[in-house]
Amino acid sequence: APPPASSAKGSARSDPDPAPPVCYDLEQLDRAPVQNATKVEPFEIMDGLYYVGNHGLEIQDPSGAVWVHPQARALMKRIKSVSHDISKELKALPGVFIEDKGLSLAVHYRAMPRWLSTRPIHEIVAERLSAEPKLRLSAGKKVWEIRPKLRWNKGYALKRILRLRPGWSIAFIGDDATDEEGFETLGVAALTVRVGRAKDSAARFSLTHQRQVHGFLEYLYRKWK
Repeated sequence: APPPASSAKGSARSDPDPAPPVCYDLEQLDRAPVQNATKVEPFEIMDGLYYVGNHGLEIQDPSGAVWVHPQARALMKRIKSVSHDISKELKALPGVFIEDKGLSLAVHYRAMPRWLSTRPIHEIVAERLSAEPKLRLSAGKKVWEIRPKLRWNKGYALKRILRLRPGWSIAFIGDDATDEEGFETLGVAALTVRVGRAKDSAARFSLTHQRQVHGFLEYLYRKWK
């Protein structure tokens, strides 16, 4: 079993070898203009990888083919209807931005003035979703996520990929509340890492800050290559 993430980082930093190419590729990917993980442009950034988006509801394989959860696809019109309705009511609130990702919605309020209460956002969204029994609402970092109410998350998406690539291992690193669902789904079958402070995380290991992730990836690369 791998050592705790904090120890892994220390080992990675003490290694005199140069950083592996995968880490530089991840830095390029981070700078790429992306809305959905399955719409990364250009596709040549990292060859041979799978891209997962929309909480695991869509997966792009190395050939560029995209799999979409069939039940989520069937609810796209409902998502669009909710987006239309809440957009009209939320437009009066400064700093609120609705990101329509097709299979899900994200209501961002990070840019909202601090002196304004965020309660009206939740009230408006929750009231509209009360008429949508097949959709669910979850909280993230300065965002409300609206998505299909399915027994599916990022963890299930990774398990689906693993069935196609049985020789692979899973390392799932996340820093948001929605990542906890994936940690729970994967359990001890994966190396799961929560970044930042969180109470009762389902992840097996933790990192204090996002800047530690690069060193941790270097460590995994050298241990698993």
